[in-house]
Amino acid sequence: MLHPKHARLAFFLCLACCVPVLFLSVYFLNPHRIASLAFPSPDGSESEAHLEVIAEVQTSTSIISLSPTPSPSSTASIQTPLPPTSTKLANQSANPSPSETTHPLPDDEYTEDFLSAALGNLESSPEEEGWTFDVQRDSGDYGLSDWQCQAAFPQLYAELNRALAYVHTEGNITIEDVDISWKERGLVRAMIYDRVLYVIEAKYEPYSLDIIRALAILGSIHRAITAFKGPIPNIEFTFSVEDIANLDNPGKWPLWALARAHDHEEHWVMPDFGFWAWDTDLVGSYEQVRQGIIAQEPDIFDKKPQAIWRGAALAEYNSIRRDLLDVTKDKEWADVREVVWEQVPDDKSNHFVKIVDHCNYLFLIQTEGTLLDIVVTNYSGRLKYLLNCHSVSVIHKREWVENFHHLLVAEGPDQNYIEVERNFSNLPEQIERLLDQPEEIQRIADNSVATFRDRYLTPAAQACYWRRLFWAWSSVSFKPQLYKKVVTILDEEWNITDTKLEWRGEPYQTYLMTTVRDLRPTPPPKECSWVTKVFRLCHS
Repeated sequence: MLHPKHARLAFFLCLACCVPVLFLSVYFLNPHRIASLAFPSPDGSESEAHLEVIAEVQTSTSIISLSPTPSPSSTASIQTPLPPTSTKLANQSANPSPSETTHPLPDDEYTEDFLSAALGNLESSPEEEGWTFDVQRDSGDYGLSDWQCQAAFPQLYAELNRALAYVHTEGNITIEDVDISWKERGLVRAMIYDRVLYVIEAKYEPYSLDIIRALAILGSIHRAITAFKGPIPNIEFTFSVEDIANLDNPGKWPLWALARAHDHEEHWVMPDFGFWAWDTDLVGSYEQVRQGIIAQEPDIFDKKPQAIWRGAALAEYNSIRRDLLDVTKDKEWADVREVVWEQVPDDKSNHFVKIVDHCNYLFLIQTEGTLLDIVVTNYSGRLKYLLNCHSVSVIHKREWVENFHHLLVAEGPDQNYIEVERNFSNLPEQIERLLDQPEEIQRIADNSVATFRDRYLTPAAQACYWRRLFWAWSSVSFKPQLYKKVVTILDEEWNITDTKLEWRGEPYQTYLMTTVRDLRPTPPPKECSWVTKVFRLCHS
């Protein structure tokens, strides 16, 4: 036990030390003395953020999203001036629909500067001098340079040029334009930053094809990035996985869409998910379809002299398909059948025909689709497969646009398909005429192969389209931020906070793995034996 004198001495020493520390703590931690806190921005600079105490508990967290302030682009130095014909190329839109409104760009210096950022790097390297596209060598090359893409596929980008012209007149893309809070399903918000693809937010319809389609599109984007050696712009965007991108609120959101109606000019059309794969044995991956066609397609006049169509008729909702069934009924030249997708695909009684086997027929009929329970047409993703056949595609007058539709030519020396009325009223006349003109069949089929299978529908062309889409979007959009600031309030009374930076999105590779993991079925509970119960290794 301490002597009373020693105890008093210890007390006074403790008091002498603690009181000054207490006063200093109160002074420096006074909330009125807290200065504004500076946080590093993603571009390396510092920005001030005055923190507002909004939480009532010690562990509450507030998230402060960075504003989309422009940051220097790592790729700005490679943007090159356009050739003199750039405005002409931007205004290109082959055979636009009469119902389609176009927004031509003015031919001035500002327009040239505006478009130069949308084309990537069009300067050729020394090793590219004299290069020309060879379908055998280059059709599967996902990493062609920007210069090679322009040289090989000069007419591919009309739909992007149209979108650029529309934005040029309506105003640039803002961060509010990529928000997806307004919709409950069918949208993915993503970002490319320093050549890495991130998923920021995704909304899917339960028990639907949304996830499958989203993974296919993300895979296509990721492949177009990783196969390419050159620079990729930093962008943030939203894409739709639904057949109709924005049925409930048309005209407002500049979404990347699988297809667009002629009057939905705000949409940016991307290659659809089928260029990656279709999740059925009747189709498979896009490369697999092309390989199968080349391996087994018969010579053109060894094919069945018939017009084939397979699909869900949806007669209650789709007058186009109902008319097709009516017009072709009992015709010798028609092999037109309705299928029921709920049945097993190998059920012969259901008339299933694999996509590659469509090429065994001389005429291939394409129709637009319909959403169930909604009497409105939408696009059908079948056409790109049919155009890979050395046959004659027969297409009714269209209301929907995919990224390659402007290359369809209905008449003249470059004709590459047969156009019929939307109700197929003149289909018998056209088929019977062509059956008597084999040289016309040969000419149209040859033009189709040259334009589509051997050029603009090659996997290489679609990868080029993706990258041109990146550059075009970047030229009229805000610069994304990689991080968000997360502020945790540790003490409300004294305004003590902890701040850190977090990624705004999940890398594609991680997102893919976590999505597949979450789709796994829950394993059944294990049955417990008496031994495991005795040693408490299992609980039933």
